[in-house]
Amino acid sequence: MELKRSIRTRAARLVAMFAMALVCALVLVPSAYADGAVACIGEAKYNTFDEAVAAAQNGETVTLLADAETAGLNLSKDLTIDGGGHALKFADKGIALWGKALTLKNVNASMTGIGSTPYTAEWKWMSVCASKDASLTLDGATLTMDGTGAGDVHAIYFCSNNKLNLKNGSNLTIKNYAQDALEWDGGDGGYNVNIEGGSTYTSDQCRSGFTGTFVVTVDNSKVNVVNSTGNGSNGSHFNIKNGSTVDFSRNGGHGLSAGNLTIDDSTVTANNNAYNGIIFTGKGEFKSANVQISGTKGKIYWNAGMRLLKANASLDVDAASTVSITDNKVTGLYLDGGSHATFAEGAKLTITGNDASQENCSTKKDFAQMGGGVMVRSNANLSLPASARIDNNHAALAGDDLCAEQGAKISFGKTVEGDTLTAFNGCGDAITGWFDDSKDARWCAHWTDNTPWHVDAVEARSYETPVALKAAHGVTAAHAEISGTKVLKGAQLAEGDFEFTLSQNDDVISHAKNAADGSFTFGESAFDVTADDIMDTDNHKVSYTLDVAEVKGNKANVTYDASVKKVVVTAVPEDDHVKLTYSVDGKEVEDLASALVFTNTYTKPAEPSEPKTPGASTKQNLPKTSDASLAAPIAFIFAAAVACGAGVVMRRRG
Repeated sequence: MELKRSIRTRAARLVAMFAMALVCALVLVPSAYADGAVACIGEAKYNTFDEAVAAAQNGETVTLLADAETAGLNLSKDLTIDGGGHALKFADKGIALWGKALTLKNVNASMTGIGSTPYTAEWKWMSVCASKDASLTLDGATLTMDGTGAGDVHAIYFCSNNKLNLKNGSNLTIKNYAQDALEWDGGDGGYNVNIEGGSTYTSDQCRSGFTGTFVVTVDNSKVNVVNSTGNGSNGSHFNIKNGSTVDFSRNGGHGLSAGNLTIDDSTVTANNNAYNGIIFTGKGEFKSANVQISGTKGKIYWNAGMRLLKANASLDVDAASTVSITDNKVTGLYLDGGSHATFAEGAKLTITGNDASQENCSTKKDFAQMGGGVMVRSNANLSLPASARIDNNHAALAGDDLCAEQGAKISFGKTVEGDTLTAFNGCGDAITGWFDDSKDARWCAHWTDNTPWHVDAVEARSYETPVALKAAHGVTAAHAEISGTKVLKGAQLAEGDFEFTLSQNDDVISHAKNAADGSFTFGESAFDVTADDIMDTDNHKVSYTLDVAEVKGNKANVTYDASVKKVVVTAVPEDDHVKLTYSVDGKEVEDLASALVFTNTYTKPAEPSEPKTPGASTKQNLPKTSDASLAAPIAFIFAAAVACGAGVVMRRRG
């Protein structure tokens, strides 16, 4: 009995131990459709991502449960891949889309060194290829494509009527491809790229960022096309809006090359590109835009910081926009024949530091070396705002700042007050206006033995005749004013005491009177000697001979200076001004007023004798008794008195 109980107890224990071991095994051994699943379609779970894709029906969503890999996607059905924040790595091939829509959502996908799609019969020279009507969408997703080691291939190739959509903060980064980041196959168009909702498209170190005619919408997002070996883009239509930031810089061909180009409340930068910074053939419209272009190298002729290419190109810039085209090795703004551009009053336009000398181009063209700031070709029309700052540019042949050929129309305002000539070995002088800078008569306001002045001022207005202009300064004219000094000896000089005449060729041309301090100036006959006066003479020297004399007055006891002094005023060029020298009576003088002196002398008259006091006498004045000097007069008076008395008596008697 005890033995049976013992056997039963042992058996029960063994069963319990086996059951526990089985439970542990079930717990510890992974299940292919539970803890080991990496993807699911609804409730169905799959051990590998590729198994899930193969099982998916048209329009279904494959959700990642963990980071996963794929050998490549060859899709003939609409498919959404929801990464749930997980990573998806393409290990062997890329993506082939057969007229269907692929959406990558909330996934961090990557391709490195992938040079072919799964369809190797034909699509083996790109990482992603889409046949007609197919689309690729990133929704809150990241796709990084690195072409390092992939060979001479494209990243994404669209065949016809395809769409690339980036939305909800998605990031598509394509780098290090020997060919294009995004390429089209020509045809009837319908190629669309939509980048919106804070998303970013980046092409870095590829041949090109956009190759073909895409319709690209950038809405509150970013585009970076940088370091391309060729063009940044090649004729796509761009609509950039709502605070977007777009950068086409350091590309080996054109920077931003477009058909139509709209920039609305957004910033576009195109720096250090080899050909043109921005070039477009269609309608350009800038509204509250911020456009910055600099460092364009100009490796082929007809390059510019911004070029309106061909007759259909147009540009309208509103008053709220800022356009800065600076420090390019080409013309700043170039309008092809028949094109037109209008900058509204108030638009902030800066065109400075540009050099139209084709420094980096082996094929020289005359019109590519004219208009360092702006070049307007025949039948083109450019209207610039009065506030535009266009100065300190350079052109090898003509028109450092503005140039318009025959048949063109250009309208511009005055130069900016306060700017100075600093670029291209500028003189540092203040800019005062527009001056002619024609091909055979370049502006020059600093005289040297080999370069005389050429300073023909040009009015700011509209022109329909050829112009070649430079924002610069003129030559400072000399102000010739004849002054002298009056000296009066022997008396106090008063204002206006004496008068002087200034004569030329024996004709009196001016009068002057002295001031209280003796100075006098012929103010009415003061004159300026200008650069034109100098240039109109064969020997570039102008002389004026004048006579100065004092008018002889009638002041008592004054001896007038009767001299006539000959004054010669000579004007000669010196650097950026007219220099005057003076001589008086053949002797050169430094200070004309000190040399032109007239001296009068006042002679004080003799004082009269003092009158005698009545009744006063002195012994000295009394005659002496023996003095016979008074005897005759006294005797005469006495005789007269006697005769008068006798006459009175006779009358009474009668």
